[in-house]
Amino acid sequence: MAMDGDWQQFESVVENLEKSFSGSGTVTRNERIMGKISGRKRQIDVCVRVKLAGEDIFFAVECKNWSRKVDVKGVESFIGLKRDVGAHLGIMVSSRGFTKSAYRLADALGIKLYRYEDTKRDGWFNGIETIMVVEAWELTPTMLYLKRSDGTIEFLDSDRDLDFFDGSDQFLGTAATLVRKVWEKYGPTEMKEELWSCEVPCSSPDANDIRSIGIGARPRLIRGYRNGRLQYEGLVDDSSGKAKVSGWKMLFFEPFNEMKPKESPKQVETLSLLLRTTHVRTLDVKTESVFENLLNGYFELQTELKSVTDLCVRFV
Repeated sequence: MAMDGDWQQFESVVENLEKSFSGSGTVTRNERIMGKISGRKRQIDVCVRVKLAGEDIFFAVECKNWSRKVDVKGVESFIGLKRDVGAHLGIMVSSRGFTKSAYRLADALGIKLYRYEDTKRDGWFNGIETIMVVEAWELTPTMLYLKRSDGTIEFLDSDRDLDFFDGSDQFLGTAATLVRKVWEKYGPTEMKEELWSCEVPCSSPDANDIRSIGIGARPRLIRGYRNGRLQYEGLVDDSSGKAKVSGWKMLFFEPFNEMKPKESPKQVETLSLLLRTTHVRTLDVKTESVFENLLNGYFELQTELKSVTDLCVRFV
């Protein structure tokens, strides 16, 4: 094993990992895995394998029961091991902790460091840190009018609170919703940063003589990424010793990093999430604040779905 001293001290590390991933993954210890770079078998203290959105994810955990803090050399050795076996996430647990330079190196290269005492806390590890790539079309309305049965046109200076229906009495939504729906019908290959307009046949219970609505907008593509954490929500059932997953949450932190055209997001060794959305600029303060928080503020996506494959974001 990649540790000195008595393994029994770290039994709780394995037990807590097994509880965390019960029903959604497997936890094994003391595996020997063929290195993809070295071509020789490498010994891993603890291996965690889970399936997220159809992808097989592999976490490598190394335990150090040293009489001193783990330094940069110890972290560098584990980084090489992680890359060699192709682990998506690397975790080191130390009985004595780590030096400041070891923390700095691990943070820069995406390695998680824990003291042995940290692993005794509930939920010490229940997620994976990654980046979320955002592709958002921001639509600024430039034209909005109503055409009535007598042929007259009424130009609107705001997306008034009117509900619209199609010829089959199917609810189409408000004016802002119509702008979004029409735009999304273009499809990714036809979406361009050019002014567009169209007229949509409709009716409204708020005005019986409305026959169509004219809409137009100026589109702008916003591309960038934010650091985030995908984790499950739930409690450990003491009677069975297993985790009860009640839902999933994606937390976003750190500022939004906008990318230039054709620029790619920063490279990460773990998974990336892609979130595509369309935002229509309105006078509604709540709608605007939600979009602003998605880009620059505190924001979380939460669902009660127990399967991560059903989340509203997809893996790329």
